[in-house]
Amino acid sequence: MRELITYEEFERYIDSIKMVQDVENKLLGISSDVRTKSKSEFTLYYPSLITEVVELLGKIVGDKYCWIDYYIWELDFGKQSDFLQVTDANGNPIPLKTTKELWNLIKTETWRS
Repeated sequence: MRELITYEEFERYIDSIKMVQDVENKLLGISSDVRTKSKSEFTLYYPSLITEVVELLGKIVGDKYCWIDYYIWELDFGKQSDFLQVTDANGNPIPLKTTKELWNLIKTETWRS
């Protein structure tokens, strides 16, 4: 059976999610600065679609165990993988620093072996 998306497309979507999250974080910082300087109750609110996109991407690639969520939110796109590790059934660490390693984890379910 043909995959719905290729690894290259998956990587592009993950990179896009990271870019949008970085912009959101900058906007939140600006909003905080404006509130502090003006002493107003101004709040920057915008609906975020990141969660919806992550859920949709998970369905497309068959991420039954929410590894994409874990990679993005807990591992900060792999940056925290030295501190929070995924292990296989024998306790061996499974690398999860890159989008490619995330893809392999989802596609092979090596953590279940």
